[in-house]
Amino acid sequence: MITERFIVLPYTKETRRTTRFIERFIFASCFVVCVIFLYNDRYIHDLLTKNERLYKMYRRREERHNDSSTPRQAGFLENLDQNESRSRTSNQPSQCRPRNNIVFLKTHRTGSSTITNIINRYGDSRNLTFVLPKKGKYRLRWPYLFNTAAYAPLQGRTPNILCNHARYNREELDRLMPKDVAHVTIIRDPADQFSSVFEKFKLGEILGINSMDSLSEFLSNPWFYLEKALENENIQAVEFHRLQLARNGMMFDLGFDPLDYDNTDRIRRYIERLDKEFNLVMLTEYFTESLVLLKYLMCWDFNDVLHFALNARTHSNQKTPLTEYLKSRIREWNQADFLLYKHFNESFWTKVNTYGEGFFNDVTILGNKIKLWENACRAMEDRTKFDSKEIGNLESTLEMCRKLIKNETSYIEYFQHRQNI
Repeated sequence: MITERFIVLPYTKETRRTTRFIERFIFASCFVVCVIFLYNDRYIHDLLTKNERLYKMYRRREERHNDSSTPRQAGFLENLDQNESRSRTSNQPSQCRPRNNIVFLKTHRTGSSTITNIINRYGDSRNLTFVLPKKGKYRLRWPYLFNTAAYAPLQGRTPNILCNHARYNREELDRLMPKDVAHVTIIRDPADQFSSVFEKFKLGEILGINSMDSLSEFLSNPWFYLEKALENENIQAVEFHRLQLARNGMMFDLGFDPLDYDNTDRIRRYIERLDKEFNLVMLTEYFTESLVLLKYLMCWDFNDVLHFALNARTHSNQKTPLTEYLKSRIREWNQADFLLYKHFNESFWTKVNTYGEGFFNDVTILGNKIKLWENACRAMEDRTKFDSKEIGNLESTLEMCRKLIKNETSYIEYFQHRQNI
């Protein structure tokens, strides 16, 4: 017969006081643990919803603006011409000069291809010089750190723009680019970014996971699957490269040493360094807002940051639903990326507050211009929607629509030909 054994103390005044003390201590400890748990849970929630107070202000302003300036469904080109007069930011100094020099450090599955399209269009329209991959290549030596061997000869030209996949190496970039260059990147909530990377690059197959839910299976024992894959002597180079994104992919793109992924102090110091070195870190979750900040930083026009989403994955295409538990496991596995996102999420909203009240109006203006161009480009397939007076602008509008959807590979080949590479 199995019996449970308990320690029984003689019930005296002294033991009663001791018992009460222990009870109070246990209660206080439980209370502290609960507070910490709720704080962390609340912080994650706040991290995803960002600044609720600012967004309530934004929604109210957007509603008022939409009531008074809803784009018409007909006469697209007329509306496009009318919007040219509001091309500059309301807060942007009238005396500022557009900046032509920019390094955009791409990160994987964050919307960076759309930003690259914006920068490619800007550079093309002004005949600027790009740092480009060598002939037949489409990356600047990624996943290896960027260096002089990564790019095609510039033939004596001073470079203005670098915006293709490169792994951040500030020392080499400083040797190459002009001193007044702006450094910009974009990051995303690690839960969504990692799940997108895992699916897009078929990491489950590379890791040899035979499961309908390969993401959950991987997170149940990540080191087992990684070590097993890396021991495979037949692994292809492209597969090995993709495995670099199997943990903290954004920090990897930003040049952080994978050997330090579990060193919290080094992670924090590196993030602080990035904060000093980058002029702007955008957030995928607030894409239009990020573009307003980019436009302000570069003294560009609204038309310069128009965009259509490229390489985007819809929720309906997502194989594994992201439960809160799965999100927490992803953030735990990608600790460096989570700390990166936590830091720059806070600094992003600091920049918004510094920008001033006109920020929300500029977000609305840009959003309406994007919708206007989306409608115009859809209508290009049916020219009967255009009045005869608009036909003169038809070809230029069609050309803009083509550029808005032109992918990175096509732009690389186009610039390589233009720069005689």
